[in-house]
Amino acid sequence: MHVAFTRIYVLSAVLTVVFGTVDLCSTSPFMLRCEAVITNLATGLAFVAGARGNKPLLQEIAFPDRADVRRFFQLFTLAWTCYFFLKTAGYAWIGAVLPLGQAIALRSLLGSISLLVMLVVSITQGRRLFFLWVGSGCCRQ
Repeated sequence: MHVAFTRIYVLSAVLTVVFGTVDLCSTSPFMLRCEAVITNLATGLAFVAGARGNKPLLQEIAFPDRADVRRFFQLFTLAWTCYFFLKTAGYAWIGAVLPLGQAIALRSLLGSISLLVMLVVSITQGRRLFFLWVGSGCCRQ
């Protein structure tokens, strides 16, 4: 179909292959403590890089290529970057202070809830945030 892979797809595929390979090759589950930290750090770094370029990472999904839309999605991508970096720090702290079983359970709970909140806000309020941002004059050059 000659459709290019999005950077989000490539990131997901690379993380899956890398961690899957490590899990298959390791004799002990040593990555359980730090895999979530590394994954969120890598995702945050990818989002930082993804805020630059012709189309911001989140705009690649299916949005028009206009200057105001591009700038909004650069900022929106950076907001998601902050989310992943905060999650990285939280996961690192949880892993440092709790026993492994409790850390995994808490990461699963907090990670699922925080991702759901970010998705709900992004999906239900993204349009409102865009028009609020455009109406504030922030996109004028």
